[in-house]
Amino acid sequence: VSNVPELNFARFSDAGLVVGGAMTLTGLDEFIVAAARTLPADKCRTFHEIHKVLQMFACHQVRNVACVGGNLATASPTSDLSPIFVACNAQITVESLARGRRVVSIDDWFVGYRKVALAPDEVIVDILVPFT
Repeated sequence: VSNVPELNFARFSDAGLVVGGAMTLTGLDEFIVAAARTLPADKCRTFHEIHKVLQMFACHQVRNVACVGGNLATASPTSDLSPIFVACNAQITVESLARGRRVVSIDDWFVGYRKVALAPDEVIVDILVPFT
C-alpha cells in the first residue's frame, strides 16, 4: 500500500493533521518535525509527543517501512502510537468498496484484545490527529 498515493500522505486540515494510512512512521516523523517549526506551539503539543515516541519506536529500518495505519490495525497492546491517538481523540477514516467511507472515533476503534472496528473489506484511508 505504500505505493498508493491516496494513502501515503500527510497534510493539515482546519481540524488538525491528516495522515494517510500508508504513511511510514519515518515520513510522519519528518513531516511533524518540519511542521512544528512553522505552527504555533499550542497547536503542536501532540506532534511533539508523537516525535518523542517515534524516536524510541523500533529501529530506523522498521520505521522506514512500518505505516501508521498498520500500527493501528494490529491493535497491539504495546503500540506506541495508540495511547497518543486515544489521548488526543483521533479519528480514523476507513473505506470499503461495497459500503463507502466511514469515520471511526478512536474511542470506538479498539473493540477487544488485538481487535479493531475494521471490517475485512475495509482499509484505513487516514487518521485525523486534532490540533492541541
